[in-house]
Amino acid sequence: MIIRRFGFNIYLLPLLLPLLIAGCRTEAGKIRHQYSAFTVHMETQGDKKDSTKLVSVVRSSPVLLNIEKEPFLNESMVKSAKVMDVPQGGFVLQIEFTRSASLTLEQYSARSMGKRFAIYGEFGQQTVHNVFPHSRWLAAPVIDRRISNGALVFTPDADRKEAEDFALGLNNLARVRKSRSYIDED
Repeated sequence: MIIRRFGFNIYLLPLLLPLLIAGCRTEAGKIRHQYSAFTVHMETQGDKKDSTKLVSVVRSSPVLLNIEKEPFLNESMVKSAKVMDVPQGGFVLQIEFTRSASLTLEQYSARSMGKRFAIYGEFGQQTVHNVFPHSRWLAAPVIDRRISNGALVFTPDADRKEAEDFALGLNNLARVRKSRSYIDED
């Protein structure tokens, strides 16, 4: 009986190769599959139990807001997001929306001067159960003008790393949505 020394390894290679490919996920691969959730709610004066809720925004100096439960903008409407430095020091998040969402943002901002947008975000590397490690109300900017450029700019209740993770997740989601869409919404 003749036993081949390396024959056994060659036969196992096709079985082990898929396990190696599936099991080895690079850091770049993890980052590419990191997503964020995002909603923008309108402040409301009414206290309708079925359509409004009271939320606390900004952790360091909380602001209580009565908002509409249903958001008027969400992550599926985001075209791009980026963290930008400001001249006074610090940073802001700029979220640019698709054309149809830009019109919605313009309408809400034009008719709601003096009110606030309540901005909620979920971000970070998701766990096995698709749970985001960070989820909170990020900002409540006062609407002081009609927003006609399709971009919402605000200072988030987050450190720079969290803001960059949030923007990365929104950009990854926009990239996936655009690659699956036959209609270009630029």
